[in-house]
Amino acid sequence: MMKKISIFLFIVIFLVGLAYTFLYIFLNTEGKNILLGLLEKKFKIKAQLESLTFRFPFKLFLNNFQWKELNIGETELRLGMSNPFTRQIVISKLYMKDLKFTLHKEKKREGKKELIPIEKEKRNEITSSLPRSKFFLKFNQIIIENGLLEFEDNTLSPPLKLALKDIKILIKNFRYPEIEKFFVELNASPQVEEKEIKNALSILGWIDWKEKNMDLALNLNNFDYFMLSNYYPPFWKPENLKLKEAILSLKAHLLSENDNLLIDYYIILEKANFSEEPEVSSEVETFKKILSLFEKDGKATVHLQYKTKMSSPEFKLTSIGEGLLNQIQKIDPDFTSNIITKFLQGAQETVEGGIKGLKGLTIDPAMGAAKSFLNEFLKNFKEIIEKK
Repeated sequence: MMKKISIFLFIVIFLVGLAYTFLYIFLNTEGKNILLGLLEKKFKIKAQLESLTFRFPFKLFLNNFQWKELNIGETELRLGMSNPFTRQIVISKLYMKDLKFTLHKEKKREGKKELIPIEKEKRNEITSSLPRSKFFLKFNQIIIENGLLEFEDNTLSPPLKLALKDIKILIKNFRYPEIEKFFVELNASPQVEEKEIKNALSILGWIDWKEKNMDLALNLNNFDYFMLSNYYPPFWKPENLKLKEAILSLKAHLLSENDNLLIDYYIILEKANFSEEPEVSSEVETFKKILSLFEKDGKATVHLQYKTKMSSPEFKLTSIGEGLLNQIQKIDPDFTSNIITKFLQGAQETVEGGIKGLKGLTIDPAMGAAKSFLNEFLKNFKEIIEKK
């Protein structure tokens, strides 16, 4: 009996070993061509790949994957233990290094569509061609190291060049295509033109897309106010505020429950140096007094909130105004209205020009409503001061 069992086990092991050997040889010789052919046939993606290697026990290594503006230097994929009854294919680890992705936004030409809408059409075409599978992919870990995301907006003058460098991402328990709750951690270095802030951006928390729940902390530390000075409205340009230097930080908490997203955030003025020219001393003094209205722990701090939908988030300028007005109500009674009046007059004159200047950057489509809000905000601002 034992002899029969031993023979049976030997045959099973031999067949498994033979199948594995065949798979090993097949993937190392034809795996690259099969993958590229599958991408082109099923997803209409014409990509390039330097090499594909299969290693013991179930690891795939890809070198120099390229598709349009996407480049991935190294990719490692480790298969996990999958249970066919749960209809899940488990990837224990997906590791990508030296990932680079570039986005362009071009000016709209007569008779031609913009680049980005064309890309959307292609994405929709690809999405519609995806096979409808009853199986799911579950990634226990997705790791990205040394990533680079570049964005160039040529609709602005001068063209705006943004980048996130040194991107590190860790995602846990990600399920596709039915996205459920997953954990995410991101660190990156923002760059505008040639100015870079090392490790300034961080995101930590979890997202449950299926139930529309979220709990994320987002921090942007020590951002140089001058980095985007070419795109500010006239009133907020550093030279108009008599600034020689200004460093800001953003601390945000994004909390969503049943698609009701609350974004609670602080804008902190870490450092500010003003012009020392005698002819602008009165204006500098005005700005310093205004900043003192929002002082907290020795730094000017603005606390703002707004509510939106997680499924279709929108940025509403009115929510910023409400938050500012709540803080303004705590103004020192000794702060005279004539100081604020001078500030308001300068701001009022540039409201319309400021809105035009923001057109390329704002994500609120209701520009007319934004202008009306700013006018109303400045009016309320003055009335509150005068009541004091």
